Amino acid sequence: MAVKILIRQKMPEKTDFQLNQLLDLMHKTASLQNGFFFNEYLTCSKNPGDRQVISTWQSMDHWRRWTQSREYKLIQNRIEDLTENKTEYTVYAH
Repeated sequence: MAVKILIRQKMPEKTDFQLNQLLDLMHKTASLQNGFFFNEYLTCSKNPGDRQVISTWQSMDHWRRWTQSREYKLIQNRIEDLTENKTEYTVYAH
């Protein structure tokens, strides 16, 4: 059963080069994972620092394997260090 993960990230008003590279790396690395379908990116028009990613995966198991991987943890920790915010996740199943 496919799942959608709503990923909410609070970004600084101005993202720097390093953060943009990490976000791009996260997307590229996720897209190579077994069970990954696609991501949609949304930015709040009233608050550009409020970013939502809707990540679609083949199953919850595929999503869990990705988030438990060393690659994911390294990139995610660096993103959270730079943004000084924890990423929030909400899981929805079809």
